[in-house]
Amino acid sequence: MQQYEGLRMLQKPRLRASVSIISSLSDTLMVKDGKRLFTLKGRIVPLLQSIRVLLDGQRDLEAIIQALPNYRAADIVKTLEVLQTRGLLEDASIAPPPPLMPEEVGRYETQMAFFSQSTLDRFEPQCALKTAKVVILGLGDIGVRVLAFLGLSGVGEIDGVDWRQVEETDVFSGALYRAEDLHQSKATAAQQRVAELNPYVKYTGVEAALHTAEDARALIRGKTLAILCLDGPAPGLLQIVNEACLAEGVAWTSARLEDDEGIVGPSVIPRVTPCYKCFELRLKANLSRYEEYIAYEKHLIDAEDAHDSYPPRLHPAAAILAGYLALEAIKLLTKVVEPALLGQIYILNFLSLETSLHEILKLPRCPACSLTRQIPSQKAWNV
Repeated sequence: MQQYEGLRMLQKPRLRASVSIISSLSDTLMVKDGKRLFTLKGRIVPLLQSIRVLLDGQRDLEAIIQALPNYRAADIVKTLEVLQTRGLLEDASIAPPPPLMPEEVGRYETQMAFFSQSTLDRFEPQCALKTAKVVILGLGDIGVRVLAFLGLSGVGEIDGVDWRQVEETDVFSGALYRAEDLHQSKATAAQQRVAELNPYVKYTGVEAALHTAEDARALIRGKTLAILCLDGPAPGLLQIVNEACLAEGVAWTSARLEDDEGIVGPSVIPRVTPCYKCFELRLKANLSRYEEYIAYEKHLIDAEDAHDSYPPRLHPAAAILAGYLALEAIKLLTKVVEPALLGQIYILNFLSLETSLHEILKLPRCPACSLTRQIPSQKAWNV
């Protein structure tokens, strides 16, 4: 077995799910792996055409060699070494590491295949999801869809927070709730639905309203990520969650519907990226109708039931935003690729389908996130 030393780690070689081998010319094969595309030429081509059907993870190296009696064992090993060096193979014999359980891995095969385009360890991102503790604040049209997406993705622990009951409009949205959930607490009604989607997710429903940052801090403490889902404009809640997450050191992101537009982000990592207050202050500083904006914002914050209502919206619009938000959450949790909305806000007009991405600059003396916010400003004549 000495000649197989280079492949000892691969007990049952398997082509990664993201790999496609495409016949081109008689002496050339194209190999596509995610966005990578390269060619293989020469003596390896006919052997690779024969061996690729055997790389299904069901055979060890000896079985592969025995299945190809017309080829020398050394050439087979060399071909597999080329594939392994290129990062095209994985070992199907490797059991998923804790906390993943073998019986749940099948649920995530296509997702792990996607992760394998960015990392050689396909289990690592899935384990990151499994160990994550996420709190979803608001289980309306957007929130329950984010809950479903993250539950199906395998997030280990999810707290769903809402203060309302399931109404007919929630059932007819087709997102998660059913007719038998009518007039139950949204937070608790979601428990059975999540269990049906993925029994390996630990879901906790919390009936609570967010009136102050202290309310929010109690709900997000110890979490990996907080997600605020708003079916309508609620600037007061954005301010509350921003303050709470900065105080607890918890990353957070959000999405909201405002008339015919959807807004996702910014994603905030406390003390690292600009916070929501940085965005809010810069926005207000550049308003042409500042007084009107402030009056409307005050109306929304002062209205006791402003965020309890059901603002006009199209359900597909909520579904689109929920998809964007769930993708951003998965990137924040797995770190497979950099999240798109760190220091940025994404705006989509649902009528024109126009999109825009707005960069947020960190305010040097932001009253919420700056480390110098409590240091008195220096006057030029005092320096």
